[in-house]
Amino acid sequence: MYLALGDSIATGTLHNFARVTSYTEYLYHMLKRRGRRTRMVSLARDGDTSRELLYRLGQPWFQSWVRRADLITVSIGGNNVMRAASIPGFTSVRVPQAEAGVGVFCSDWDKIIERLRTLNPGCTLVVMTVYNPYNHSRYLGGGYGADRGMRELTERYLSRINGVIESQCRGRYEIADIHALFDRFAHGEMGRVANLYSPGLYLLRNPHPTVYGHRLIARAHADAIEGLLH
Repeated sequence: MYLALGDSIATGTLHNFARVTSYTEYLYHMLKRRGRRTRMVSLARDGDTSRELLYRLGQPWFQSWVRRADLITVSIGGNNVMRAASIPGFTSVRVPQAEAGVGVFCSDWDKIIERLRTLNPGCTLVVMTVYNPYNHSRYLGGGYGADRGMRELTERYLSRINGVIESQCRGRYEIADIHALFDRFAHGEMGRVANLYSPGLYLLRNPHPTVYGHRLIARAHADAIEGLLH
Protein backbone atom coordinates (compact mmCIF):
# COMPACT_ATOMS: atom_id res chain seq x y z
CA MET A 1 0.00 0.00 0.00
CA TYR A 2 1.15 3.53 -0.82
CA LEU A 3 0.39 6.03 1.96
CA ALA A 4 0.60 9.76 1.23
CA LEU A 5 1.15 12.07 4.21
CA GLY A 6 1.51 15.81 4.29
CA ASP A 7 -0.20 19.07 3.41
CA SER A 8 -2.01 20.67 0.48
CA ILE A 9 0.83 19.86 -1.90
CA ALA A 10 -0.03 16.20 -1.37
CA THR A 11 -3.78 16.80 -1.75
CA GLY A 12 -3.47 18.88 -4.94
CA THR A 13 -5.23 21.93 -3.54
CA LEU A 14 -4.67 25.23 -5.33
CA HIS A 15 -6.98 27.47 -3.30
CA ASN A 16 -10.47 27.30 -1.83
CA PHE A 17 -12.07 26.86 -5.23
CA ALA A 18 -9.90 24.40 -7.11
CA ARG A 19 -7.79 21.28 -6.99
CA VAL A 20 -5.54 19.60 -9.50
CA THR A 21 -4.18 16.08 -9.75
CA SER A 22 -1.52 15.93 -7.06
CA TYR A 23 1.97 14.49 -7.33
CA THR A 24 0.83 11.64 -5.09
CA GLU A 25 -1.74 10.54 -7.66
CA TYR A 26 0.73 10.84 -10.52
CA LEU A 27 3.22 8.78 -8.52
CA TYR A 28 0.59 6.12 -7.82
CA HIS A 29 -0.16 5.76 -11.53
CA MET A 30 3.57 5.60 -12.30
CA LEU A 31 3.88 2.71 -9.87
CA LYS A 32 0.97 0.91 -11.50
CA ARG A 33 2.48 1.35 -14.97
CA ARG A 34 5.67 -0.22 -13.64
CA GLY A 35 3.74 -3.30 -12.60
CA ARG A 36 3.29 -2.50 -8.93
CA ARG A 37 0.05 -3.97 -7.63
CA THR A 38 -0.71 -1.48 -4.94
CA ARG A 39 -3.43 0.83 -3.72
CA MET A 40 -3.12 4.38 -2.54
CA VAL A 41 -4.41 5.94 0.67
CA SER A 42 -3.96 9.66 1.31
CA LEU A 43 -4.09 11.04 4.84
CA ALA A 44 -2.68 14.40 3.75
CA ARG A 45 -4.61 17.42 4.95
CA ASP A 46 -4.71 20.99 3.69
CA GLY A 47 -2.92 23.47 5.92
CA ASP A 48 -1.04 20.98 8.08
CA THR A 49 2.26 21.97 9.63
CA SER A 50 4.79 19.63 11.19
CA ARG A 51 3.00 19.97 14.53
CA GLU A 52 -0.34 18.70 13.14
CA LEU A 53 1.38 15.75 11.46
CA LEU A 54 3.22 14.89 14.67
CA TYR A 55 -0.05 15.03 16.61
CA ARG A 56 -1.85 12.76 14.17
CA LEU A 57 0.99 10.25 14.27
CA GLY A 58 -0.01 9.73 17.89
CA GLN A 59 -3.58 8.77 16.99
CA PRO A 60 -4.31 5.00 16.90
CA TRP A 61 -6.39 5.16 13.70
CA PHE A 62 -3.62 7.07 11.95
CA GLN A 63 -0.97 4.67 13.22
CA SER A 64 -2.86 1.69 11.83
CA TRP A 65 -2.52 3.05 8.29
CA VAL A 66 1.18 3.80 8.77
CA ARG A 67 1.80 0.21 9.86
CA ARG A 68 0.23 -1.20 6.67
CA ALA A 69 2.20 0.83 4.15
CA ASP A 70 4.94 -0.44 1.85
CA LEU A 71 5.66 3.10 0.64
CA ILE A 72 5.14 6.40 2.51
CA THR A 73 5.71 9.88 1.09
CA VAL A 74 5.84 13.00 3.23
CA SER A 75 5.45 16.64 2.17
CA ILE A 76 5.47 18.87 5.22
CA GLY A 77 7.10 22.09 6.40
CA GLY A 78 5.89 24.63 3.85
CA ASN A 79 3.04 25.78 6.07
CA ASN A 80 5.42 26.28 8.97
CA VAL A 81 6.64 29.29 6.95
CA MET A 82 3.74 30.18 4.65
CA ARG A 83 1.26 30.62 7.49
CA ALA A 84 3.28 33.77 8.18
CA ALA A 85 2.76 35.12 4.65
CA SER A 86 0.31 37.88 3.80
CA ILE A 87 -2.93 36.84 2.11
CA PRO A 88 -3.96 37.70 -0.53
CA GLY A 89 -0.86 38.15 -2.60
CA PHE A 90 1.87 36.44 -0.55
CA THR A 91 3.96 39.61 -0.85
CA SER A 92 5.23 39.82 2.74
CA VAL A 93 6.10 37.59 5.69
CA ARG A 94 5.53 38.25 9.37
CA VAL A 95 9.06 37.55 10.58
CA PRO A 96 8.34 36.57 14.21
CA GLN A 97 5.69 34.07 13.10
CA ALA A 98 7.97 32.59 10.44
CA GLU A 99 10.82 32.26 12.94
CA ALA A 100 8.49 30.48 15.35
CA GLY A 101 7.24 28.14 12.62
CA VAL A 102 10.76 27.14 11.64
CA GLY A 103 11.62 26.51 15.27
CA VAL A 104 8.60 24.23 15.63
CA PHE A 105 9.65 22.26 12.55
CA CYS A 106 13.20 21.81 13.83
CA SER A 107 11.79 20.51 17.10
CA ASP A 108 9.24 18.22 15.45
CA TRP A 109 11.17 16.61 12.62
CA ASP A 110 13.18 13.97 14.44
CA LYS A 111 10.07 12.99 16.42
CA ILE A 112 8.05 12.60 13.19
CA ILE A 113 10.62 10.31 11.61
CA GLU A 114 11.13 8.37 14.83
CA ARG A 115 7.40 7.70 15.10
CA LEU A 116 7.15 6.65 11.46
CA ARG A 117 10.09 4.28 11.79
CA THR A 118 8.87 2.86 15.08
CA LEU A 119 5.48 2.13 13.55
CA ASN A 120 6.86 0.82 10.27
CA PRO A 121 10.61 0.14 10.21
CA GLY A 122 10.53 -1.75 6.91
CA CYS A 123 8.67 0.58 4.56
CA THR A 124 10.23 2.75 1.88
CA LEU A 125 9.99 6.32 3.16
CA VAL A 126 10.46 9.33 0.86
CA VAL A 127 10.52 12.94 2.07
CA MET A 128 10.47 15.96 -0.21
CA THR A 129 12.41 19.12 0.50
CA VAL A 130 10.37 22.34 0.60
CA TYR A 131 10.61 24.45 -2.54
CA ASN A 132 10.80 28.24 -2.76
CA PRO A 133 7.91 29.48 -4.97
CA TYR A 134 9.36 32.94 -5.71
CA ASN A 135 11.37 34.16 -8.68
CA HIS A 136 14.68 35.85 -7.99
CA SER A 137 14.09 39.58 -7.52
CA ARG A 138 16.02 40.58 -10.65
CA TYR A 139 13.74 38.39 -12.77
CA LEU A 140 10.40 39.76 -11.60
CA GLY A 141 8.15 40.81 -14.46
CA GLY A 142 5.64 43.62 -14.57
CA GLY A 143 3.08 43.56 -11.81
CA TYR A 144 5.22 41.57 -9.39
CA GLY A 145 7.39 44.33 -7.94
CA ALA A 146 5.92 43.69 -4.49
CA ASP A 147 7.72 40.34 -4.50
CA ARG A 148 11.12 42.02 -4.43
CA GLY A 149 13.20 40.41 -1.71
CA MET A 150 10.64 37.67 -1.01
CA ARG A 151 12.70 34.83 -2.46
CA GLU A 152 15.70 35.79 -0.39
CA LEU A 153 13.64 36.20 2.79
CA THR A 154 11.76 32.94 2.27
CA GLU A 155 15.01 31.13 1.50
CA ARG A 156 16.37 32.13 4.89
CA TYR A 157 13.68 30.01 6.54
CA LEU A 158 13.49 27.18 4.02
CA SER A 159 17.24 26.61 4.16
CA ARG A 160 16.89 25.79 7.84
CA ILE A 161 13.95 23.43 7.27
CA ASN A 162 15.65 21.69 4.35
CA GLY A 163 18.91 21.55 6.26
CA VAL A 164 17.19 19.54 8.98
CA ILE A 165 15.58 17.22 6.42
CA GLU A 166 18.86 16.63 4.63
CA SER A 167 20.98 16.19 7.77
CA GLN A 168 18.82 13.45 9.25
CA CYS A 169 18.14 11.27 6.21
CA ARG A 170 21.01 8.77 6.39
CA GLY A 171 19.56 5.27 6.78
CA ARG A 172 16.13 6.63 7.69
CA TYR A 173 14.53 7.88 4.48
CA GLU A 174 15.10 8.89 0.87
CA ILE A 175 14.92 12.50 -0.28
CA ALA A 176 13.16 13.92 -3.31
CA ASP A 177 14.95 17.25 -3.62
CA ILE A 178 12.12 19.44 -4.90
CA HIS A 179 13.81 22.59 -3.66
CA ALA A 180 16.71 22.04 -6.06
CA LEU A 181 14.33 20.96 -8.82
CA PHE A 182 12.17 24.10 -8.65
CA ASP A 183 15.21 26.34 -8.20
CA ARG A 184 15.98 25.76 -11.87
CA PHE A 185 12.88 27.83 -12.70
CA ALA A 186 13.61 30.78 -10.38
CA HIS A 187 15.17 32.91 -13.12
CA GLY A 188 11.82 34.17 -14.34
CA GLU A 189 10.15 30.84 -15.12
CA MET A 190 8.67 29.94 -11.73
CA GLY A 191 5.17 30.32 -13.19
CA ARG A 192 5.68 27.03 -15.02
CA VAL A 193 5.83 25.10 -11.75
CA ALA A 194 4.18 27.28 -9.07
CA ASN A 195 0.99 29.33 -9.14
CA LEU A 196 2.44 32.57 -7.76
CA TYR A 197 3.20 33.55 -11.34
CA SER A 198 0.49 31.78 -13.30
CA PRO A 199 -1.97 33.89 -15.30
CA GLY A 200 -5.18 34.54 -13.41
CA LEU A 201 -6.82 36.56 -10.69
CA TYR A 202 -4.39 38.17 -8.25
CA LEU A 203 -6.66 37.27 -5.34
CA LEU A 204 -6.22 33.57 -6.19
CA ARG A 205 -2.44 33.82 -6.37
CA ASN A 206 -0.89 31.03 -4.31
CA PRO A 207 2.37 29.12 -3.93
CA HIS A 208 1.02 25.64 -4.78
CA PRO A 209 2.45 23.67 -7.71
CA THR A 210 0.98 23.87 -11.18
CA VAL A 211 -0.05 20.71 -13.00
CA TYR A 212 3.39 20.60 -14.57
CA GLY A 213 4.97 21.18 -11.16
CA HIS A 214 3.10 18.22 -9.70
CA ARG A 215 4.26 16.01 -12.56
CA LEU A 216 7.86 17.00 -11.94
CA ILE A 217 7.49 16.30 -8.22
CA ALA A 218 6.05 12.85 -8.98
CA ARG A 219 8.94 12.05 -11.31
CA ALA A 220 11.47 13.10 -8.66
CA HIS A 221 9.82 10.75 -6.17
CA ALA A 222 9.79 7.91 -8.69
CA ASP A 223 13.50 8.45 -9.30
CA ALA A 224 14.19 8.49 -5.55
CA ILE A 225 12.58 5.09 -5.00
CA GLU A 226 13.81 3.40 -8.17
CA GLY A 227 14.98 -0.08 -7.20
CA LEU A 228 13.97 0.25 -3.54
CA LEU A 229 10.50 -1.31 -3.73
CA HIS A 230 10.36 -5.09 -3.71
